[in-house]
Amino acid sequence: SETLTDFTKVKIWKNVLMIPRSDIDNPMGLCVPTENFFVASKSDSRVLMFNFDGIVQKEVQNGRVGFNKPSDMVALRNGTFALRCNSSVVTIDSAGRKISTIWEGNGGMKCYGLAQDDAGNLVCLHETRDQTFLKKFDPANGKQKENIDITDIIKDRRRSLCRFLTYKKGKFYITDLGSDKIYVVDEKTG
Repeated sequence: SETLTDFTKVKIWKNVLMIPRSDIDNPMGLCVPTENFFVASKSDSRVLMFNFDGIVQKEVQNGRVGFNKPSDMVALRNGTFALRCNSSVVTIDSAGRKISTIWEGNGGMKCYGLAQDDAGNLVCLHETRDQTFLKKFDPANGKQKENIDITDIIKDRRRSLCRFLTYKKGKFYITDLGSDKIYVVDEKTG
């Protein structure tokens, strides 16, 4: 049989795998770091590890505090992944064990979006009422390495809701849901 590589030629998609709502309700984040995949449910604040047959392997734990509305995830090049919830950013290994806490919420600082840059840094969007930053962390030890202040590129702070982050070839792509804009920020020049 011929290998299909052009998805535009697919006329009918077949259901390969479906996770039932009884396993996870309102999935918000998905990550495939290695041999399992992980799904975050924002509504019931759970993160589950599935095998590729769609069978739950385990529930990922965040110590005694649990996860507070988990959503964003990013697979890291070393086979682990990072997970963001409303109160923290943590790294987790491919077996679903928490490695470390990278960031914990305090005061008015909120964290959204996750990406990994070419240097291997874990990057998050951080917002206060008046400022927005891209913060870089070393995922191995959780130490903050750099801040890129992007406040000046956001013209309407009252409406701005920068929530999603992607990185490719030296540029950060930020989705501002409140202003209906995409910001592209060069890593070197800001």
